[in-house]
Amino acid sequence: MLKTIKNYLNKEEISKVLKNSFRLSLYEAKTYQSLLEGNDNVKTISRDSGVPLPRIYDTLRSLEDKGFVKKKNKKYTPVEPEIALEGRIINTSYEFENIVKNQKESKKNILSVLKKKPVSVNTDVEFETLIGVNNIGNKFLEIMKNSKKVIISVKKAFEVKELFLSFLINSKVNKKQITILTPNSYKISKTDEKILENSNVELKKRAYILLDLMATDQGDVIIGVPDASGAPERTIAIWIKNKEFSESLMTSLVEE
Repeated sequence: MLKTIKNYLNKEEISKVLKNSFRLSLYEAKTYQSLLEGNDNVKTISRDSGVPLPRIYDTLRSLEDKGFVKKKNKKYTPVEPEIALEGRIINTSYEFENIVKNQKESKKNILSVLKKKPVSVNTDVEFETLIGVNNIGNKFLEIMKNSKKVIISVKKAFEVKELFLSFLINSKVNKKQITILTPNSYKISKTDEKILENSNVELKKRAYILLDLMATDQGDVIIGVPDASGAPERTIAIWIKNKEFSESLMTSLVEE
């Protein structure tokens, strides 16, 4: 398995993947790779991985806790990569599900108290800069709560499609009139088509779409700002509250 990966990535690049995607420390990633290469002596592992000798034992114990290393008769051996990585994925999924469950329960416990606290509202603010898909998604939920008719044109948002669909599903859209415009070139999957269908969303094709846009019957407009990086945390959008602008934009979007 490791040899197959090495055809595409060097050891340093693999360490970064193990760190960023599988939440191993760099010491753990380097130690695990050294073990996979057949090193079983702590001094050899230290020399090969570049992990200081005093840290090797702690690192091996941590790898054992995370399911990447087995210990038998005071000797450490690596777990097969396919098993270790899949186990890490399952464990992360389990942890995430518990986090979401805990957040939902906590929301029920504190929401009634938080709602009683006065919220300062600046009525002069008619626009806002939204940075990152989470902030954009939160504004999306806020807008969807009060809107009955929504038109969305999608150009670059496919890069964070799964997150967008999650926000859409959780905004209780069944009684709303929602139209999503996509480029003719976009091929929607059967799964996404079913999600949109169950959410009572009308999907329309357009020959050309200039920007990611959202306009509602309540005067809300979100305009996606093009970002060459493609990083979700750097995605930027502008929210504008203007009834005339929104109505004009909705009319132009639905015109063939």
